[in-house]
Amino acid sequence: MSFSIEAPAKINLCLHVVGRRRDNYHLISSLVIFLGIFDTISVSESKTLKLNIKGPFAKYLGPKKGNSVIKAALALRKFCNLKTGAEITLTKNLPISSGIGGGSTDCAATIKLLLKLWKIKIGNKELMKLGQSLGADVPVCLIGRPSFIGGIGEDIKTIESFPNIWILLVNPRKQIFTKKIFSNFKKKYSKKVPSSSKLFTLKKLISFLKRSDNDLTSLAVHYAPEIKKILNDGKVATYYGLTEASRSTFMIFDSNEKIESVGKPSDGISLKLVSNNDKSSIGEIWIKGKNVIERYWNEEYKENFTDGWLKTGDLGRVDDDGYLYILGRVDELINISGEKVYPQEIERAVKVLSGIDDAVAVPMKHEVFGEVVKLFVKKSIKSDISKTDILTHCIKNLERFKVPAKIEFVEDFPRTNYGKIKRFMLK
Repeated sequence: MSFSIEAPAKINLCLHVVGRRRDNYHLISSLVIFLGIFDTISVSESKTLKLNIKGPFAKYLGPKKGNSVIKAALALRKFCNLKTGAEITLTKNLPISSGIGGGSTDCAATIKLLLKLWKIKIGNKELMKLGQSLGADVPVCLIGRPSFIGGIGEDIKTIESFPNIWILLVNPRKQIFTKKIFSNFKKKYSKKVPSSSKLFTLKKLISFLKRSDNDLTSLAVHYAPEIKKILNDGKVATYYGLTEASRSTFMIFDSNEKIESVGKPSDGISLKLVSNNDKSSIGEIWIKGKNVIERYWNEEYKENFTDGWLKTGDLGRVDDDGYLYILGRVDELINISGEKVYPQEIERAVKVLSGIDDAVAVPMKHEVFGEVVKLFVKKSIKSDISKTDILTHCIKNLERFKVPAKIEFVEDFPRTNYGKIKRFMLK
């Protein structure tokens, strides 16, 4: 018998140091989320307790007997008064001492797997107590959901709904030990961050992060000066383009404005929206310019060109300042009794729910309405969200005809070599 689980990286989107206890442990107030990068832990039956370590960062770990995975296994065995063994394999994909909770998330994953392998049941309070004995971040890693944490990590308030966001991680390959950072903390204590377990939209998250900080940044910069250069000189950019028309728009984010846009047309490039409805502000994106190919190798797709304009097949809108927003594909529209529904509208509404990794809306044939919405959902690791939860949320946040008629959970989505979801395979 064997089991396997992913141990996702944990990051603090903000971290305020708010005081210190008599035992010199610092008190914090922080917003924690989990990412789509992870170590992998697997366990199988064995008479003794054994640990195998592999993966790109395996060589940076210390002796096996001091590894957090073995410590977690020994602590659980002692807590339950057992002498059972297990063969544990850790695939170390996360960099060591990089501030993303690798040791803590490995501890939590190990405990969960061994509870299953050894067929043990522990109450939540006892589980949190065991986790806290192994490290301040282990309890929230056992929960594995976006949360506000306080105290030294034991006060946890999970967030009901959190938006899917992209995080750019830059690692200079220099280890910085958390204990060393906290022991040298001399700054004035901060106020607690305002915490709420209610829905977090993207705009609310951005507003929240503007009002919060990470009090440990200056110390991290002191021990790894490379971080300062990244923070000061780094720029986040985006662009929109196709194989036939490379980098048609471009944008550097100097602020949080226009965050959902792909920018303005690049120099020498023209862009227009074409729609059968003159009153609509949404249309197919057509591009003309020096970046557009002259023709295809064969004549199969010649209908994609009209008077030098390339018909992209993408739907978009342009705001009053000339910024382009991508809304989806023309052939992905769902036609419900003549009403055109954009799959991305439904997907965005659903993805704010905590416990959902991804969602894809596609048309499903219907005798009366022509088409209705079918929603495929990939749940997050450890998520217990149900179809009823998703449906209830959709009813509250979407027009009635846009509410999915059917919801189906999937392990993953069929994708191209470039990571794009093959929607046509879901229809």
